[in-house]
Amino acid sequence: MKGIYHIWKRAIPLEVCERLMEEASHLPEMAGTTGSKGPGHDASGVTNTDTRNSIVRWVPINIPRYKWIYEYIDGFVQIANKQMFGVDLWGPQQFQYTEYNGSGTHYTWHMDTDMMDPFTMEHRKLSAVIILNNKKEFNGGAFEIQGHEHVKNEFGEQGDMLIFPSFLRHRVKKLTKGVRHSLVIWYGGPKWR
Repeated sequence: MKGIYHIWKRAIPLEVCERLMEEASHLPEMAGTTGSKGPGHDASGVTNTDTRNSIVRWVPINIPRYKWIYEYIDGFVQIANKQMFGVDLWGPQQFQYTEYNGSGTHYTWHMDTDMMDPFTMEHRKLSAVIILNNKKEFNGGAFEIQGHEHVKNEFGEQGDMLIFPSFLRHRVKKLTKGVRHSLVIWYGGPKWR
C-alpha cells in the first residue's frame, strides 16, 4: 500500500449527488445496525443507538434501475486501488445509503470488516464514503479514521469520496443539527495474502 486512504475532492458532481439522493428515497428505510447475521447484509444485525444511530437504505446490486450507480462508483474505486492500495478485489458489495438525521445521530468507532464473511467467503477489503449533501445542511457529523483524525479537515464537502482499507477503525461524530446524507460502499475480494 502506498497510503492509508485516498480522497477524491468533489469527485461526484452536484447533479449526480442529487440523483443518488432521489434514487435512494424510493428504497425502504430501516434502522442502522451493527454486524450482520445473514447473507446480503440484511437488517439482521444488532440495533444499538448508543453505538449507531442512523437510518439506512440498501441499493439493490442486480436491479437495472440502479446499475448506473454501481458503474459510476466502480471507476473511482478501481483507480484508487491501482494507485494506492493494490489489493485483490472481486467487486462491490451492496451499497448502503445512510442518513444521520438530527442531533445526536452518529456511529462510534468501528471497523467495516471482521475479515471474512462466513456466508460468501469474501473478505471485505476497501470501504468508501461519499458525502451527498451540502455541509451547510448539517452541523457535526465529521468522519474520522483512528490515528488520522485530520481526515475530517480534508473530507466532508458535497461530492467528496473517501476510500480506505476496511480494517481501519473509523467513526461518524455526533450531529448537532440537520441531516447528513452519504453513500457507503464496500469492495470484497479473496483471502488476504
